[in-house]
Amino acid sequence: MSKTMGALSLGVFLLAVGPAQAYIHVQGIPGASCAVDGRTNTTWEYRNRKLLNTDSDSGAWVLAVCPISVFAPSAEAQEVRVQVTDPVARTSWCKAYSWDGSLYSTQTHAGGGTREIGWLADPWEDHGLLEVTVHCLLYNGASIDRIEIIWDAP
Repeated sequence: MSKTMGALSLGVFLLAVGPAQAYIHVQGIPGASCAVDGRTNTTWEYRNRKLLNTDSDSGAWVLAVCPISVFAPSAEAQEVRVQVTDPVARTSWCKAYSWDGSLYSTQTHAGGGTREIGWLADPWEDHGLLEVTVHCLLYNGASIDRIEIIWDAP
């Protein structure tokens, strides 16, 4: 057997018996994919792929509703993250609801700038299918910028 064939055979063998490596994939969903709940009492708009509360009154709020139903064959969702920007240091919240409408968790966020609110995806993920709805309270000037799904695939 030639040296080239021997090296090629060894390479194929090592690939075949080597450990499988998982990789991480981030799927981004723009904040503009969220809708506004009918209880919202203010003005809002979609701007730069974000859902933004445009009211000037500091007590005005938007209730953003972000339904997420995504499928990634042969992958497992690990985490759901929501990026919220608020230029003022106010305490607000985001709630995550399971596919059946039951409240899973409420997370509060405070402070100015962009914050990431996240949940482990275990309760909603089933063989590559992720179904969850996120509701976030946004005061004036605040926005939902992006939603990220963190996938792990073997």
